[in-house]
Amino acid sequence: PAERYSPRLAERLEHLLAERYETGHVESHLVLAEDSAHARLHFSVHSPAGDLPEVDLRELEREVKRHTRTWDDAVTDALAARHGTAEARGLVSRWGPRFPEFYKVATEPSLAAHDIDNLERLERGDEQFVVGLQNAAGKSGTMTRLTLYKRGGKVPLSEFLPNLEMLGLR
Repeated sequence: PAERYSPRLAERLEHLLAERYETGHVESHLVLAEDSAHARLHFSVHSPAGDLPEVDLRELEREVKRHTRTWDDAVTDALAARHGTAEARGLVSRWGPRFPEFYKVATEPSLAAHDIDNLERLERGDEQFVVGLQNAAGKSGTMTRLTLYKRGGKVPLSEFLPNLEMLGLR
């Protein structure tokens, strides 16, 4: 689909092909048809020596598919494991557009799935806030991620700390 195309994706795929074919000579050409919702990206791989190495095309195809998957796809997969595919797609179509780009870049899809579950819980329930606790991989090892989901405006940390202490967190 055309909405999945980006210059960054083309660059990543060029790099992948250059790596697999052991050459620095990869060119791409984008074709966007006016009457279609699809984008077609053509690649030409050249070797100054004339010969290109044999490449496992099935493995290359799997790698290309991995590169073309979006953050939303990965969140859908994480939610589908808990809720089934149809409900996961609905949740991502509902919540995905609400997440800013910086959140998507900084947040692992599995953690975003927890966020969506907690936001759903908050929206469908009577609670004024929901606290989420997840283990997350950090640069220095596993870390505990604490997230507050609240209706309305911001909460001053000094007002919320007693609630955390009641949960046994210090």
